[in-house]
Amino acid sequence: LAYCEQLHQDSHIEIVVNGRAVRQLKEEAAEQLEYKAVFCDFMKRGVIIAACRNAMKGQKLEEQELLNGVSTVASGVVELA
Repeated sequence: LAYCEQLHQDSHIEIVVNGRAVRQLKEEAAEQLEYKAVFCDFMKRGVIIAACRNAMKGQKLEEQELLNGVSTVASGVVELA
């Protein structure tokens, strides 16, 4: 991201969060772990942060619990492929 910004090049960066890591996208968890500012900064700079809905289901996590701006994808593995 920094490289593309430095060269004023467009970029498409997406962070796909899968497995138990989706819990870190919860509002409370992100604040407690001090990730919220980092995640929000990335999203402001155009980075897509996507949570796997399969993983969310497994972790009993609802979409409304995620940080504002985090998107979801049906399957993190398929999204990466």
